[in-house]
Amino acid sequence: MKFTCEYRELLTGLEKVAIVADDTNSSDDIKNIIFRFEKHEDGIQSCTLIGVNVGITYKHYLAYDKYKLELSDEDLTNKVAYMQIKCKDLLGFLNVYKSTRRTKVEEVTFEFKNEVQIQCSVLEYDTNEAKTPYISNYIFNNIPIKPNMLPSIESQPLNRPLDVDTEKLKFIISTLLNTLQNSTTDMYSKLNFGTDYILAFNQYYVALMKNVLAENHIFESMKLSYKALSFLDTVICKQENLKVSKANNQLYVHTDTSESYIKFDENVPSSAQFIKMFTKEQGFSIDRILFKDVLKRLELSKENIEVTVKPSFNIINLRNSQFTQDIPLLNQKGMKDAAEFSMSIAPRTLANALIGKDSEFSDVSYIYYITQENGKTALFFTDDTDSWFTYARVNTTTKTMF
Repeated sequence: MKFTCEYRELLTGLEKVAIVADDTNSSDDIKNIIFRFEKHEDGIQSCTLIGVNVGITYKHYLAYDKYKLELSDEDLTNKVAYMQIKCKDLLGFLNVYKSTRRTKVEEVTFEFKNEVQIQCSVLEYDTNEAKTPYISNYIFNNIPIKPNMLPSIESQPLNRPLDVDTEKLKFIISTLLNTLQNSTTDMYSKLNFGTDYILAFNQYYVALMKNVLAENHIFESMKLSYKALSFLDTVICKQENLKVSKANNQLYVHTDTSESYIKFDENVPSSAQFIKMFTKEQGFSIDRILFKDVLKRLELSKENIEVTVKPSFNIINLRNSQFTQDIPLLNQKGMKDAAEFSMSIAPRTLANALIGKDSEFSDVSYIYYITQENGKTALFFTDDTDSWFTYARVNTTTKTMF
């Protein structure tokens, strides 16, 4: 077997696969890059780069015109051959050639020296007029493929994939990913795709967003992890012609240059209780940008923010022990005879409850509230798009701090 590929094409593919293969939660024995070589019925020989972790299998297709592959019948078992190299070692070696100053790297060649060793040769040329060639060699260990890895490596879609709106998917992920934690905690690290709404939980608030992807019934009854969402955002959504299907608790994602198999959980919590709670009887509107700019000043301190709503003065006051500022109310609803009241709110709740990027949402935000028993207030943040809201339960205080 001899495999030669243009350096940049190979490195770009390896870097994408490494996002999956070198996952921090994976055991060291699976943190590898798998090269899958196949000889097809029509005589075409192909190479696929594969990375596997506990939740994702990613297959990246190199462009046919960027590599050459020579396979003999002795190399193949059922018309397939594998080469597996430790991810950290392979990328560590090839990344050294990114910063060459006297030469330009052209191509990388892999050949089996024996059953357990792979020789990697890098061809580069001097950048002067003579274009003197240089070849350097490195020996990698060829890691045998474990039998229990083959089902992941050889995964095939069970259902025909359907088109999905990439921009909508990107918008959902970019808006809600920051509400989650990059952890193994199930509730706070998973995005829940329901039929009507997508739910995101954290310890400060609950975010709900209308599920604009539910029309093809793929992105519903599905709970995706933070790592899966981050992978979709950083790798998949940047590729062309996105198609999806699902079966057996796996989301299959196909693009022009890749296939992915992402595990998901079907146990999605209901959004009904939050929708039922959300009323617009009492509330006010504020300038989103001004509000968030003021919050940045308050976040210099880690202490809770006291928010005092003053309907008769048409303002809210934000303060802690070191800073205070008034913000005008743009409008009020159901607050004609409302008394002044204060709430103690964690800085992160206020900073992130207005979800998403400011440039992608309305400049006017609405805060509705319901006074509850035991000194609590239910807050609902939303805007005039009627496409999302967040819910937080905070302490109501009876007097200000000063």
